Amino acid sequence: MDSWFTRILQFLGKDNISFYENILLKRGFKVFLIQACGLVFAFSANILLARLYGDQIYGIYSLVSSWCVLLAVLSLFGMDDSHLVQLPTWRLKGEIKKIRQQLSWSLYINSILIPVVCAIFLLILHYFDLPGISKYSYYFNYGLLLVILLTVMNNLVSFLRGMDKVIYGEIIEKIARPLFLIIFLLVFYYAGKRDLAADSILAGSAGLFCGILLLAVKIRKTLGEVKDAATSPKGSYSPRPNFRYVLLNLMYFLSTRMDLLLLGLFSSAASVGHYNVALKFADIASYPVAIINLSLPTLVSAAKHEIGQEAGPRLL
Repeated sequence: MDSWFTRILQFLGKDNISFYENILLKRGFKVFLIQACGLVFAFSANILLARLYGDQIYGIYSLVSSWCVLLAVLSLFGMDDSHLVQLPTWRLKGEIKKIRQQLSWSLYINSILIPVVCAIFLLILHYFDLPGISKYSYYFNYGLLLVILLTVMNNLVSFLRGMDKVIYGEIIEKIARPLFLIIFLLVFYYAGKRDLAADSILAGSAGLFCGILLLAVKIRKTLGEVKDAATSPKGSYSPRPNFRYVLLNLMYFLSTRMDLLLLGLFSSAASVGHYNVALKFADIASYPVAIINLSLPTLVSAAKHEIGQEAGPRLL
């Protein structure tokens, strides 16, 4: 693929681009292909869920999972951005101790925030009559498992991106995860049928768990590939920048998903499911920006470390 891509650049008169610009273009193209394949699997999983489990069950799943994503954003506490800021430079310097400490610290913070965020949400859910949501409080109990697994998975995917393993993280998140969801939807449907809404949430949780296992294996291998520096000072970790990160992530999520959350307050679960399908078609328009956002941060950090401050504006 690299030689084929190089010929295209030469044909377009772009054969004299820099090393990092070349990586950015190649990686962007690969991420585009992964996103396209992942889109097929994601739509297949949603169609299977809607057709096999029914519109009402799909609506409940969409409603619960949407709120769980919001809780996962809060529980993650900006560790995804923290990884992208810290890890590229440490990787180039071979500071493996700092890298391991960053991963352990992020998971420790997540382990504290997950029960706090979930407890506050459940209190609000059970003691305040939220229209359209409180009546599904039973299924939100199952959704807490989604919050835990979503938080961990997003943490590990961002860790891989910070370690310049964007492609592997995208394959697991965009292809493996929906593929596992399809498999477990079929397993839970034909094995249970006692409570299809709960089964759909458990199937999503099982798919996330399998994705986390794959991420853990890849991270362990990636850490073994880092050349340890002779003297690696102990890193200092402060959660102060994470307040800014989580605020920005929360604002972004609300700007793109507030409509789905509000719809659940005033409409039926089936209507939420129908709207969620339409929303996934609209998400296709955001893919070009997403591709750049996935490819650029680690390359900018690496280029600034090796070339200097002028590398960042040039890549941008």
